[in-house]
Amino acid sequence: MDKLDLERIVAVMLILFSIAFFGNIATGAFSSASHSSPQNSVISYVKPSPVYRTITVTIVDDTLVVEPGYYRYYQFSIPEEAGVVTVNGRFTTTGGEGNDIMVFIMTPDDFINWQNRHESRVYYQSGQKTVDSINVNLAPGTYYLVYSNTFSLVSNKVVKTNLSYSYQKCVQYCD
Repeated sequence: MDKLDLERIVAVMLILFSIAFFGNIATGAFSSASHSSPQNSVISYVKPSPVYRTITVTIVDDTLVVEPGYYRYYQFSIPEEAGVVTVNGRFTTTGGEGNDIMVFIMTPDDFINWQNRHESRVYYQSGQKTVDSINVNLAPGTYYLVYSNTFSLVSNKVVKTNLSYSYQKCVQYCD
């Protein structure tokens, strides 16, 4: 290795050292905590994921008697925060020759129309049944769960119902 090669190696090493040294000063890599300023600091914030809790609302968990020629009902509401929910449950009926009842879910306006024997829309209609499962999607609002024994002239009907809905409610880091 001659003197010219040695000078070239030293020159390249000085250039690389200078680039590394001055580049680190320019980016603040060698600055100490006592010399740092807020303008040179980068603070990153990661927004935490929302935390949800399942809210289950019981509409009815009861046994009731529906006299012949009459109907009974429960009014219930689904809050706006719930969004569209699925109402789930089951009813069983005893009494009379057929052990049957008619069950409906409808809005307040449709309930008034139904009471007056006018056309009405229903979200659920069982027909005359002894047992049935209810599984219907409902938007926020007020509804009536109606048990009708209007078709019977003589027999009381005893109906056991368990009906509820669930939804996810944000409880932390919601916005």
